[in-house]
Amino acid sequence: NNSANLTWNGSNLLTIAGGLTFTGAQTLQTSTGALTINTGSAAALNLNINSTNAWSITTGSILQSNGAQTINSSSGILTVTGTGGLTLSTASNTNLLLSPNGTGVIVCSTANATGVTTGSSLSLSTNSLTTGTGLYIASSTLTSGLLVNLQVSGTAAAASQTALNILTAGATATNAITTYGAQISNTHTNVTSGTNVALYLNASGATTANYGLIVNAGNAGFGTAAPAAAIDCLSTTEQLRLSYDSTHVTSFTVGSTGTLTITPQTGTSLKSLTNIDATSGMTLSNTSTG
Repeated sequence: NNSANLTWNGSNLLTIAGGLTFTGAQTLQTSTGALTINTGSAAALNLNINSTNAWSITTGSILQSNGAQTINSSSGILTVTGTGGLTLSTASNTNLLLSPNGTGVIVCSTANATGVTTGSSLSLSTNSLTTGTGLYIASSTLTSGLLVNLQVSGTAAAASQTALNILTAGATATNAITTYGAQISNTHTNVTSGTNVALYLNASGATTANYGLIVNAGNAGFGTAAPAAAIDCLSTTEQLRLSYDSTHVTSFTVGSTGTLTITPQTGTSLKSLTNIDATSGMTLSNTSTG
């Protein structure tokens, strides 16, 4: 029906001058070799559905949809590959949505086993980020599940294997500021009773040693954000308690004048050390109980 619009150069070029319409289902193919579709100078290639533009390959070689469109595989796996990498981007500050259906998940994998970013299954670069958030994960429906689950299993462990590595480094451009490697908070409110744990550590299974926590450098503060010693416990009541079990304990308390009181909590004919300071020396008192 469109023979007037077709020009064949006798070799390998078919020129369409104007529109070309197919009636019913048709197939456009070559018996051998590649099928090449060329547009005119500075012209896009448009794919229309019901005379409405659905997809376009722009003059900048960008596959662009007109409105919300879906790329779908009716069966099997849809694979998009490229020897020069794959870029997914949006314009005008809109969102990029990856949404598996049903019980599907988003899987990122790589065969590269070396390097930092080149050997990563998922690499997120936010070099233009300033005051925003590089990665945001949130849920308002989580019950007993895990919001983030990081696991390393198997028998391939080698020295310095690390499940989670967090590092902030570089010279800061502003003086007298405080930066944090990590901040963890648990501020749940309970209807009647409950316990919040911000950080739970467990190290077990090793034959040589198991260390639940190692502070390699810096002071540790309990009740203070500015610890002045390797261990600094700040409280107006008992600051330190040493326990043999839940009933045999000894408490250490620094009073408002700076004096130290060491008090065993249970037992018979216990002795307490009180008023331990630089000027008064040390007082031993009998606190017989039990």
